[in-house]
Amino acid sequence: DPEYRPWYNNADQGSDYTTAHGFNYHQGPEWVWCMGFYLRAKLAAEKRAEGGSFEGAGGDSEFYNKVLAPHRAMLSSGPYRGLAELTNRNGEFCTGSCPTQAWSAACLLELLEDIRHC
Repeated sequence: DPEYRPWYNNADQGSDYTTAHGFNYHQGPEWVWCMGFYLRAKLAAEKRAEGGSFEGAGGDSEFYNKVLAPHRAMLSSGPYRGLAELTNRNGEFCTGSCPTQAWSAACLLELLEDIRHC
C-alpha cells in the first residue's frame, strides 16, 4: 500500500499530511489484537483440512511460540503487564499507543482457548 506509514506519532505537528496530527492511525501502526484473529483463522482452517486435532491442524507449537514471543515479552516487561493497542513497524514500541488494551489480550486468550480444545 503506497499510503502505508509504519511509525505512528500522534504528537507529530509537521507538514506531511500523511503522518501529521496522527493521520496515519489507520494507515500504519500494527494493531496487536489482529494477530489473535489471524492465528485463530489459521488454526481453524488447518484443523478443518487436517482432521480436527491441534497436531493435525498444523499445530506446530514451535511456530506459535515464535509468533507469540513478542507478545510474551510485552506482557512480562510492560508497566501494566498487558498488551498494547498498537506497535510500530515490526513490533517496535509506539509512544502513541494505549499501553494495555483488553481486546489485544482477549484475542490471544481466545486463541489459547482454541488450542486447548483441539
